[in-house]
Amino acid sequence: IRLREAAERRRQQEEEERRRREEEELHRLMKEWEEDEKRRREERRLEEEAKTKRLAAEAEMLRRRQAEEQERLRQEQEQREIEEQRAKEEAKKQAEAEERKRRAAERSLFLDSLFDEFEKACDQAGVEDTLDQAFAELSAEPWGTPPGSP
Repeated sequence: IRLREAAERRRQQEEEERRRREEEELHRLMKEWEEDEKRRREERRLEEEAKTKRLAAEAEMLRRRQAEEQERLRQEQEQREIEEQRAKEEAKKQAEAEERKRRAAERSLFLDSLFDEFEKACDQAGVEDTLDQAFAELSAEPWGTPPGSP
């Protein structure tokens, strides 16, 4: 009976030792799993942090590009406005020059018609070479028309 009891106790001790080793192994595996999980969470956090930084940098670069594009468009608009203003001024100057030419041409025509009418009046009055006579009188007197001349 003692041998049986001793064998039973030994079997129980071995069983307890096996359970204890299994519990220790389970405890060790749980610790490893927790450490692995902790490491994975830290890696995910670092990846998310890097992604956030990258996205922030991309957003900042995009904002800068948009600001540069807006500035470029503003400068182009200013340049177009300056060129339009120059074109308007040039067109105005051209119009003024054409108006001066037109007025000069009108004056010239007016003076020509006055001269023609004067010649016609002279021809009708029987006065010949009146203009030539007036020029001759003017050149004879350096200070102007002599008194009593027509």
